[in-house]
Amino acid sequence: MRLQTMGTIRTGVWMTLVLVFLCACRPTPTEQQIRVTVIADGRERTFIITSPTTVEEFLRNPKVDIQLGELDRINPQPFTQITDGIEIRIARVSEQNECVQSEIPFKQTTALNEGLQPGEQRVVQAGQNGILEICYRVTIVDGTPTDRVEVGRTEIRAAQDEIIYTGPQEVLNLFQSRGLSLTSAMETSG
Repeated sequence: MRLQTMGTIRTGVWMTLVLVFLCACRPTPTEQQIRVTVIADGRERTFIITSPTTVEEFLRNPKVDIQLGELDRINPQPFTQITDGIEIRIARVSEQNECVQSEIPFKQTTALNEGLQPGEQRVVQAGQNGILEICYRVTIVDGTPTDRVEVGRTEIRAAQDEIIYTGPQEVLNLFQSRGLSLTSAMETSG
């Protein structure tokens, strides 16, 4: 019985040694490698990370060295979980105001003035075009203007109408066309 116990002990020791040896020979697990490509500012860079994270957390990493502006656009969204081979695109966005001026054409007004000779015209007030300023907010994505929205209009100078006085149209003398004079017409009626 003692021999049997010794044999059992030897077998147990051998089994333990074999298990220890097998565990020691097993390759160590490799860290997961996640490849991430970042496209921003006209260049493409690839990074290898070892632990899953979100796009936002990845971009905050000082090794990535990406400074985001308030209006910049990130694709995919910042809350997206990073997977192997993901491509992150950053579009640089800015806004600027732009104002342009245009002319407001003047109008021409005519008025009858009986003090002028028939058919005579006289410019009383010269016309002058006005000036209108229109301001826009322009959105620029990666250096290219993409959107232009009107934000305001200001009349810098009002247009001044041109005023022209005209004399009466030529009056047809009814008496002379019938061969009568003004004197003979009065004598006939009276």
